[in-house]
Order: sequence, then C-alpha cells, then structure tokens
Amino acid sequence: MEDVLPSKAVKDLLISLQHIGDTVSVRKRGGIFAVRNLLDVSPEVRELADSEAVRAQVASVLG
Repeated sequence: MEDVLPSKAVKDLLISLQHIGDTVSVRKRGGIFAVRNLLDVSPEVRELADSEAVRAQVASVLG
C-alpha cells in the first residue's frame, strides 16, 4: 500500500472511517452498518477519491 499512499494517509483515513459510525448518516441493523453516499459523509474519503494517487491507479486499470 505504501506504493499508492503514505502510511500516515492510510492511518488518517482509518481514523476518519471509525468516526463515521457516530453520524446520523449511518444505518445500523444488528451488527451491520450501511453508509449511503460515503463521499458526502466523509470529506476524507472524497479527498482520497479525488487524489492524483488514486486517479493514477484507476487510470492504469480503466484507461
């Protein structure tokens, strides 16, 4: 993963994802959690999705 994202970026993303469960946008049923519109709920995920590092990886697969 270090080839795509620095370790700090991965750690920061994991921390932000852990806190998504604290928002009202997360549906909980039993032990299952669902998030619709993850890019709207998490600015960190949106930033990662829009990053050049991710775009380069996607472009290499999808063209």
